[in-house]
Amino acid sequence: MRGTNRPCSVSLCMIVRNEEASLAACLASAVDLVDEVVVVDTGSADRTQEIARGHGAKVYDYAWRDDFAAARNESLRHAGGDWIFWLDGDEWLDDENRAKLQSLFAGLGPQMMAYSMCQLCLRPASLPGAAAGFDQRVEQVRLFPNHPEVRWSYRVFEQIFPAVQRQGGHVHKADVVIHHSGYQDAGQHLRKIERNLRLAELDLRDHPDDAYVPYTLGVFHQMLGQHAESVPRLRAARERLAPQASYGAKLHALLVQAHQRLAQVEAAWEVNLAGRRLYPEDDELRFQEAELREQIGDLAGAEAAWRDLEARLAATPAWEGERRHMLDMARQNLANLQQQQGRSAGAPQSSFDEARREHQAGNSEKAVSLYRQYLLAEPNHAQAWYLLGAALTQLGRLDEARSSLLQATSIDPRHAEARNHLGLILAQQGSLDEAIASFRRALEMKPDNSEILNNLGLALLQQGQANDAIAAFRRALELRPDNVKARHNLDRALGEAPNTG
Repeated sequence: MRGTNRPCSVSLCMIVRNEEASLAACLASAVDLVDEVVVVDTGSADRTQEIARGHGAKVYDYAWRDDFAAARNESLRHAGGDWIFWLDGDEWLDDENRAKLQSLFAGLGPQMMAYSMCQLCLRPASLPGAAAGFDQRVEQVRLFPNHPEVRWSYRVFEQIFPAVQRQGGHVHKADVVIHHSGYQDAGQHLRKIERNLRLAELDLRDHPDDAYVPYTLGVFHQMLGQHAESVPRLRAARERLAPQASYGAKLHALLVQAHQRLAQVEAAWEVNLAGRRLYPEDDELRFQEAELREQIGDLAGAEAAWRDLEARLAATPAWEGERRHMLDMARQNLANLQQQQGRSAGAPQSSFDEARREHQAGNSEKAVSLYRQYLLAEPNHAQAWYLLGAALTQLGRLDEARSSLLQATSIDPRHAEARNHLGLILAQQGSLDEAIASFRRALEMKPDNSEILNNLGLALLQQGQANDAIAAFRRALELRPDNVKARHNLDRALGEAPNTG
């Protein structure tokens, strides 16, 4: 727990169940920032409680009653700090955000307000109604005063800010990012959403006139690919929506998406128009407007909408994966629209050659700009997408590079270099299973490539598969005895697996 003096104390409150795999890392990243840790355990059958106590936490048993708000309120009941900060057991803070949080805590006073922070969901697994592939950012209220009238509500997608608001408080956005890994396993992700859907149905029974509850039901139906089921839920939420509701723009976007998936273009257009009137600055609704204008034949309006969106998103930083993906899609759709209208006969070869010259000269930033310009006219050029990914990698913009390389492999599934480079990025980002799969796909096209074999061996070694790594390094050296990296890596692997012979 913290040892420095400051005006207000902070309690870290958590609810947990069977979190032994991740809880130690979570607590290690936060316990020294707070004055106490309160852990409410809802029925663990593993070492969760032992780990929590080992980090100085006060642990309380609590019988689970299908209500996340009730469990969180139980943690508040035991908290003695002036302020409440909460984490889940599969979350953690890196050093940069620990420092930001420490500074925030040091400046807390007795005011009634709340602080929202960004939960960064690390590459959640795909569900039927939502694509994976990039990190997702969610703003959540994470810090609020410990006040007897400030309590959580709703069984699932539980909320604390309405209670702060009732006490006259407001929310301030804090520049803190909390990492979250709880949705990377596809089976676990699906089970959680199915559970959430069941809890939201119970909430609807308890709060039949509350717009937020059918909204959450609509969200969960969409995640499960149940678009027809989501429409009446989202319509009901829209009818009851309060003007100040923070989720209004997202509600409209989800309803548009449901109508689109059901091929109900006219209904989607009507909802989008209403949403754009209410939330003119929302980029997701702007994206949908451009799509719908194409579908109804308003090509000039669609082009203007794509250009406007591209301009708005052009400065999006690399770490905002979801918005960068939207930018890439806007650019690709704009180029496709221009081709359909016969206004692009293809970019001249000289522009592609210029991009490569800048790339080879080490001018990666300029090369990226030139590759992107070329791809606006030639969006199906796999090699250009590959080279764009390589240039972005040199700039350290790995999420964008990954997106470009995925585009290259979707256009040309046999592009071995793109798959190899994609594997390097995935390994660097810690997605070893995906990296190994990418290297193996590259080897299907180029089985005698010593560099790809060396890269595969490194990923296998990182994953603890020393024997398989040794086999890959040996094959790499058979093909190219002068491969110094493979020789070094083989020696390292043999040291980690001394009984392989």
